[in-house]
Amino acid sequence: MTRFFTTLLLVSGLFATGQTMADELPPGGGAPGAALMRFFEALQAQDIDRIAAAHPELGAELKAEPHRAFFFITALTPTNPTIVGGSMSGHNAKVLYSSEHGNDYVSMNRAQMERVGGQWLIKNIHLNCGKGC
Repeated sequence: MTRFFTTLLLVSGLFATGQTMADELPPGGGAPGAALMRFFEALQAQDIDRIAAAHPELGAELKAEPHRAFFFITALTPTNPTIVGGSMSGHNAKVLYSSEHGNDYVSMNRAQMERVGGQWLIKNIHLNCGKGC
């Protein structure tokens, strides 16, 4: 099968299922990457209101259980996060980032983002997802 027909079949299959091809994020992650980095800054500052603005679900949990907030924040705060890639399709984005750990270990992580009302919000964060990112 020629490359043209293989591509045609792939694209027609995507449209038939309602999926679209994702665009690569620019270096630094573009607007979704910037929103994720602001979230990390809020974690480092332990600012629950700013955390809630970026990740409403986590913010609600932290406000509902303030005695556990420090544990959640400490567990989620990455060390030297770096945006390494990602993709965006419509109002959804996947931002890949690395973070450092002790003993020179660097983990690959993923944040699922959604644009709501012009603002990029975090839907999910997958820590240490490795090649499965």
